[in-house]
Amino acid sequence: MTLSSRTAPQETRLLGLDGSPTGHGKTDAAVRRVLEETGHAYDVVSLCELRNGTRTLAEILSDVEQADGFVIGSSVMKGTYSATLKELFDGAPSGRQEGSSSPFSGKAATIVITGAAPAHFLAIQDLRNLLVTNFATHVLPPGIFLTSKAFGENRELLQPYEELLVRTGRALSEYMAFLSESVSAAKLVPQY
Repeated sequence: MTLSSRTAPQETRLLGLDGSPTGHGKTDAAVRRVLEETGHAYDVVSLCELRNGTRTLAEILSDVEQADGFVIGSSVMKGTYSATLKELFDGAPSGRQEGSSSPFSGKAATIVITGAAPAHFLAIQDLRNLLVTNFATHVLPPGIFLTSKAFGENRELLQPYEELLVRTGRALSEYMAFLSESVSAAKLVPQY
């Protein structure tokens, strides 16, 4: 994992997962803004690298395993999160079998979804449900949904949307600190 030069004293590492099928667009910009505000070291993986063969599923899952928390981004595709994210989650162990573990379990995450219409904001719920029930990931509520009006001509974030991403990044950092002090929360695993 190649981490940015922003390193926090605790050496906490975050991973941004850009689930957009094309990568390096609006979803990536929003994920990076949340990560920047956490104050922790981070890297961003564009999952289109999995699709185009630049990286393998095992390499990306290794990055996930090394991370202490996540900012998971996706564009809305057919009313739900992208197929590139589905491919990652389908290939990730859930940790349900005795003796196995999931690289997502017991870790904090937040969700950033981009879409064309506000009616698609419910895609956050599908992704949150998968993360919480299948992987025992601690997902920071409420999740963020952004339409194109959140972005300027050069993909820069506009107010009040940027402020929402800033607050979410700060809250994710606080949430991770809380979880790191918890004796039991990080040990929760999926039930079935």
